Amino acid sequence: MVGAGEKASYEAAGAKGRVVEGGALCASRNAALELAKAEGKWCLQMSDDIAHVRFYESDEWGDPTDYADAQAARPGGYTKEQFNNKRSRDSRVFGLTVPAAAKLLKSCAVQAGRKLAGAYPTQNAGFAYAQSPVSQRHFIVGDFIVVDPESPCRFDELLGLKEDYDFTAQHMRAHGGVARCNRLFVKAAHYDNAGGAVDARSVPLEKATIAYLREKWPGIFQDQRRANEVIMKVTDAKMGANMDTGTPTQACKAKMAGARAKKKKPKKAEESS
Repeated sequence: MVGAGEKASYEAAGAKGRVVEGGALCASRNAALELAKAEGKWCLQMSDDIAHVRFYESDEWGDPTDYADAQAARPGGYTKEQFNNKRSRDSRVFGLTVPAAAKLLKSCAVQAGRKLAGAYPTQNAGFAYAQSPVSQRHFIVGDFIVVDPESPCRFDELLGLKEDYDFTAQHMRAHGGVARCNRLFVKAAHYDNAGGAVDARSVPLEKATIAYLREKWPGIFQDQRRANEVIMKVTDAKMGANMDTGTPTQACKAKMAGARAKKKKPKKAEESS
């Protein structure tokens, strides 16, 4: 499933099998979900610039319990950060194929009773080891996800950025959580590659998108250290109090649509020379 007008370029680049044009970003994502639903299959959605997929295996499959033992064994002990970095370094690291990684995520979702699963959102394994192997109240980055299309959740087509934040929130509201595998790492060049969401970014659009998310999901999206980025934080209390509407006002929708339309407006000839 590719964007409108992209079929020929994907086929020329070597894409095999069916190449289907779905429209804009979220329209394509939703079209893929509907296609998978019609075929009775789970849906894998991934970026087209995946460099590698790696799985970290260690002897734990739950919350870390050996921190106290490690503290006692090392003179001066460990900080939690040092300990988690050590655990990640001591892990066995395997390169996975895309189908193997997709099957792993589907298994995580099924065992957790969830409809959406994904990988850890950064390449920092030390940070990942501060969390259990599978967590259910964390953001699922859209670079590599598996989805049960029988879920009623669909991507918000008013969004052209950060649509994965909204989609994660929808799944938390509809199904009580997600399944994020914090031992699976997918490397994609989505911040510095040309095209796609990178070309769609602008400061006004980023700000409008964040405002839209915050109105739709009050109290869930907090400021990040980097400009125009947010952190998704969901607690049991917020699950009940802040995730029961999922409906922004018409004024907020209009502002979001206006920001996207302004970004899509072609540059003047002298600006593009």
